[in-house]
Amino acid sequence: GGGGRKKFSPARHAAAVLAAADTDASGDISPRELRYMLAIHPATAWARAAVDTRQPRHARSVSPAEQVTMRAERTEAIANDIWSFQDVDRDGILTLAELLASAERWARSLRRSADAMRRRQEEEEE
Repeated sequence: GGGGRKKFSPARHAAAVLAAADTDASGDISPRELRYMLAIHPATAWARAAVDTRQPRHARSVSPAEQVTMRAERTEAIANDIWSFQDVDRDGILTLAELLASAERWARSLRRSADAMRRRQEEEEE
């Protein structure tokens, strides 16, 4: 095939996350390193996206300063969610093995979801 997207590789993904977040070259990721990655890395811009305040009730009640605070709080909540899912052994660090296991679970979940959607579509076509 042509130049389409590469197939997701859990090993490649885990190694890339570790390389991007391990700022002290310790071979693992600390909570501080994860928060820093979410705060600055181009691949994690989604975690810093502006909070949608376009609804009329928000426009009147959420100031620009409050939007900044909301964005920081949301990014911190995302970091906590990621950490609670990734740090399986609860030792306060993320290892390559934990990142790889997580990426493999994610890949299996995506495959199951795609299979279920494909089956549903086939049933609708019958």
